[in-house]
Amino acid sequence: MESVVSQSPPPLEYIIMDDASTDGSVEIMESFAAKFRFIRVIRNDANRGIFNNIERLVGEVKGRYLLNLSADDKLASGYFAAAEKILSQHPDSGVCFGDNCIFSDDGKARTVIYGFASQPCEFDRADAPRLIAAKGHFPGPCLYNLTALRAIGGFNRELRWLYDSYAQSAIAMRFGFCYLPQLCSYVRISPASYSATEVRGKRTVEVFRKVLAELGRDENEDIASGFKAANALAHYWTGWECLVAMRETAAGRRLITPGLLGRLLGQSLWKLACRLTPSDVRSKVGGLLRK
Repeated sequence: MESVVSQSPPPLEYIIMDDASTDGSVEIMESFAAKFRFIRVIRNDANRGIFNNIERLVGEVKGRYLLNLSADDKLASGYFAAAEKILSQHPDSGVCFGDNCIFSDDGKARTVIYGFASQPCEFDRADAPRLIAAKGHFPGPCLYNLTALRAIGGFNRELRWLYDSYAQSAIAMRFGFCYLPQLCSYVRISPASYSATEVRGKRTVEVFRKVLAELGRDENEDIASGFKAANALAHYWTGWECLVAMRETAAGRRLITPGLLGRLLGQSLWKLACRLTPSDVRSKVGGLLRK
């Protein structure tokens, strides 16, 4: 919370959702709300779950842009100032984000630098497939243009842990995006997190089919074309059973390309190599690949 209230300019409003916590979080939230008039605390009388809270949050927001920040995320200094400047020049851009630092429970951290440009800039929707193909989806807190978010149907709860990464990519494919070449956020990756817990479950192919269904809608033809050009489904891939799911429908078959198959083969070989390679060697090779 400190990383949000210390931004300059401060947010128009800062809505904090308390999902019936029992650990003293409410007292901390209310102490911040007493100091900053733009903070509003919404308390649930019972645990409603992530998607009910997100849907309520989207309905409560009064501004033009939304930043969905989880309890494990932190903003870097200067994020809002840089975002305000670039978005004032490109108010219709769909999403705005920058580089981020990902850290884990064991203290290890790595900075994800996209390197799309050396200065803050906007990329139009024609650029999005090429850039997403190169770097994948955009992890970390993003500023969503609410008009663009609502135009793609909002956050789709059926996509489970992929709800935000799909929304980011879909919006970029339709409205373009703004990029800030600076550290904008810190994101904690934990084995106990919602996404990590869901990925370990047995619903991965089911959720992948939901993504295919979303891309198969007539109104999403432009988004599907962007996903195809970017081979973006490789970023949601959990195994070759996903290819079986793609072959089940005409919409899924249209998204199969030689480039996608090549990337999937490469990912499979990498996973096999990881199982056969000592962890210290994997870390060094992974670092070189990220560079």
